[in-house]
Amino acid sequence: MKKMIKKYTSQHVKKLLDVIYCGFNGANLEVEKYVYRKMDTDDTNEKNMGYKIIMHTGNFGCGAFGGNITVHAMLQIVAASCTGIEIRYH
Repeated sequence: MKKMIKKYTSQHVKKLLDVIYCGFNGANLEVEKYVYRKMDTDDTNEKNMGYKIIMHTGNFGCGAFGGNITVHAMLQIVAASCTGIEIRYH
């Protein structure tokens, strides 16, 4: 049985990038909320905002949904770069 290669329109790519970007940006927002809460409870005046988020990810959407591994990986790299998140691809 020949495996079909999924074709992506520009609308598909934009929608995927939006979904990935929102997920990565949501992680940023959650960490910021935690850091600001922590700073409010600390007695020190030193506020270190130099945190780094490392997101562990993989071939999401490429199993049962039949997504293209290369396209999904590249979009995750783009979204990570846009949000300042470092990714570890497994």
